This record gives sequence, C-alpha cells and structure tokens, in this order.
Amino acid sequence: ACAVMIQDRTVVLEKGFFQGYHAWTLLTIALHSFGGLLVTVIMKLTSNVAKTFAIAISLIVSTVASIFLFGFIITVSFVWGSLMVILATFTFAGLLAPCLTCLNPPAPEPERQSDKP
Repeated sequence: ACAVMIQDRTVVLEKGFFQGYHAWTLLTIALHSFGGLLVTVIMKLTSNVAKTFAIAISLIVSTVASIFLFGFIITVSFVWGSLMVILATFTFAGLLAPCLTCLNPPAPEPERQSDKP
C-alpha cells in the first residue's frame, strides 16, 4: 500500500485504489485468498504425512497446468529443483528417516557379560 501511494498517489486519489482491476484480477485475488485459508486449515488439522503429500502433489499439478496453459517447457534444472523441493519436504517432515536407516543400520549393541561364573 505504501508503494502504491508513493508511485500512483494522484491516480489513486482521483480514481480509487481498485481502478484498473478486471474480473480476472478479482478472481485471482479471491483464489489466492481461498487458497491461503485452505492451507491454514490443512496445516492445523492434518498430519505431517498429509501436508507433505499435499506439497508434492501441488508441485506436480502446478507443473502440469503450466504446461497446458502457458506452454511451459520442462528443463533439467526444473526437474532437479523440483526433486530437491520434494526431498527436502519429506526430510523435514521426518518421513525419510525409516528409509535412511535401512541404508545405514544402527550398530548392534554389545553383548552383556553375565555375572555367573
């Protein structure tokens, strides 16, 4: 709001803050607002597993939608970045710990000596 008042003060004072907004602009604002509220509910009410899968699925859905709607071309760096985001999300949620212990099992405990001769 401060940037708008600094850059476009005269236009805002004459025509109002929402001058130039179209139906698509209002729809975008409404969708982002609803999405923010939905994320809040999900973060409050679900488990780490559900949150993690939701992040991964949203990344995939956004990518597919961008391909069809905007002609997005998938590059190697995009795939690498996406995999890193998904890996980081699963790691942060603690969901990779069981898989990593299979690769590096804990050392066996030493045998206890009995007190009997």
